Amino acid sequence: MLRQALLYQPGSLSPTTLIALIHGVEDPTLDVVQFDDEAGGTSERDLAIPFLPDMDEVVVAKAELIFGARRTEQTIAGYRVATATGDDVGMVIALDRPARLAKLVIGAPTVAPGAVAEGEALHYVVRSAEPLPGPATGFKFGPPIFADPPFALESKLYGPVLGGLTVVAVDGGGVQIRFPDILGSGWLIQRATGSEATKLKPVAFTSSVTSVTVAAAVSGLALTAVGATPQEDTILWSSANALVPDGGAQIASFTPVAQKTLTRALTAANSTTPAVTLPLALRFTASSGGRLGITAKTLDVTYRVHPLGRGPTKLSLAGVWTPLALRAPAGRRAQSARIKLVAKHRGRELNDGSPTPPVAWPGAGVRIDGTRSAATAAWLAPLAGAPQGWPLELVAVSVPVEAVVQSEAVLEVRHDAGGGPGQVIAAAVRQFRPGDQGWVDFELAPALVAGNAGVPLWISLRTTKGELRWFAGGSPGTAGRVSTDGRVTWDEVDPLLLPSAGPLVALFHAVPPPLAAPLLQFQAGDSRVGEMVLGGPAASDPHEFSSDSAAVDASLVDGLLTALGNASGSGRVRTDLLAFSRAVIDLTVAELTLDYDPHGAA
Repeated sequence: MLRQALLYQPGSLSPTTLIALIHGVEDPTLDVVQFDDEAGGTSERDLAIPFLPDMDEVVVAKAELIFGARRTEQTIAGYRVATATGDDVGMVIALDRPARLAKLVIGAPTVAPGAVAEGEALHYVVRSAEPLPGPATGFKFGPPIFADPPFALESKLYGPVLGGLTVVAVDGGGVQIRFPDILGSGWLIQRATGSEATKLKPVAFTSSVTSVTVAAAVSGLALTAVGATPQEDTILWSSANALVPDGGAQIASFTPVAQKTLTRALTAANSTTPAVTLPLALRFTASSGGRLGITAKTLDVTYRVHPLGRGPTKLSLAGVWTPLALRAPAGRRAQSARIKLVAKHRGRELNDGSPTPPVAWPGAGVRIDGTRSAATAAWLAPLAGAPQGWPLELVAVSVPVEAVVQSEAVLEVRHDAGGGPGQVIAAAVRQFRPGDQGWVDFELAPALVAGNAGVPLWISLRTTKGELRWFAGGSPGTAGRVSTDGRVTWDEVDPLLLPSAGPLVALFHAVPPPLAAPLLQFQAGDSRVGEMVLGGPAASDPHEFSSDSAAVDASLVDGLLTALGNASGSGRVRTDLLAFSRAVIDLTVAELTLDYDPHGAA
């Protein structure tokens, strides 16, 4: 899998080719920007990442291009030819704009008969020819800078004098003169005789210019991020100077612009036919021809999903498994998650005598109405680590029920009387609407001071109107009782109604200060996701505890990513993350985000 940004000419690649490019079939020609016209022009590119559907946003950490000039030869038409006379006799090639002359092809040069003595060497000589300033016409010629053949000195410590030209014959009798990329506006080409560099004597000749080739250098370059309208275009980098291969690397950094542009592109891609890539449109413009090479392209982007939405999510954890409905892309594992939780401890917790309730909603139970009451035994475990003299106070009882019709229920806490429900010592009332279902808390006031250790309490439930279903699923052997005579007598539950288990109940006791940090446990279905202990308490509030991604155990994050990544279906699918805490807390999920690698496999 290719792990870097994609750079290509928009509209030049088919979706199939783009997909191949995403999967690592590299094409080095895509990293070249060529201006074939000697007057420069415009070249469009898309800097892109693979498009992932069903994402909420993109986060750009870094966007950057590093580029430089690449040597390329360009045959130009922007020149004129003039004739020099007198002591400077020769042929002048004047360019419309300064450039590095690379190659000149001229027709067969002809020297007048008798102009060169027999056996005398005839050289090609090159001199600079700069136009005269102001209204004057003509040129100012410099001294010879090249000659072919060059001249040799007696000392071998020196190279050829005026060397550097390569002159070869071409088809048709013409001559090609190759230069070492000399920069200038014009040159005087002469034929000259002489045995020493300082004694050259120009000789008149006739010829014509066939072609002029320069080592093209891009000048007036600008790199622009293309906006939705021309007014929204943003220049990212520009220079009026010519870029040459030995000029070093040029860096264009544009992270904020990329963030804005890719955000807009993601919105468009999500609302139309899914795209293959998420592009940032770039435009290169130049005032002269040449070639650029892109040596590095960076588009460090992650896709982000908010599986709970963008705002904080609040829920109460009160000793039962409570679902968080997460929506994330199906079949795609995120690379990381950010989690920030804040909990408000309510000063109570599930007593150790009450086992952790089942994850799944129970399927069996007993019917409660005006003629039938039910009861089940429950135990209060001692409060470990409580300060001396701190009483074990039962402050609430929770039961899983469903209202068949509009109902009013009375929950009673009773002493044990010979292995069955006895005297009522506390009671609470709740109203229900038809269809209400869940674990329901009955607040006890005043609080109950626990009785003898090892002796159960009995929790009974009756209605003053309507009908409830009290669900079961406790440990086999848990006592259950039913009364049909106004709670005067209690009989064992018919096993056909409640096979070998009593109705479920959870007892909650008050917690003495200082409050311990809550332990949170998470599951997805029957699979354990992980757990974490919140940090705190906060200095400003002894009831507040929190944690963020830095403190979240890596195994919990891995379990979460695995659970969401394994979800089947298409698009954004729901996964219920079940949360549990024995401490009763108001939990706020201040942040839960998933980050996806654009180059990661689905």
